Amino acid sequence: MSFYYKGPTIDQLLSDPVTLAMMEADNVDPVAFRQMIDRTSRRLRANRTS
Repeated sequence: MSFYYKGPTIDQLLSDPVTLAMMEADNVDPVAFRQMIDRTSRRLRANRTS
């Protein structure tokens, strides 16, 4: 029998209270972090198609 586990999405992680508390403790701006993830995602997709 095979078992497949799909982990949480980025959106789920970034809305998780524990994640948010850790980000706050580390002085991470959630909006800036999300923007960085979005930019990186776009860049990786662009590189994949070239």
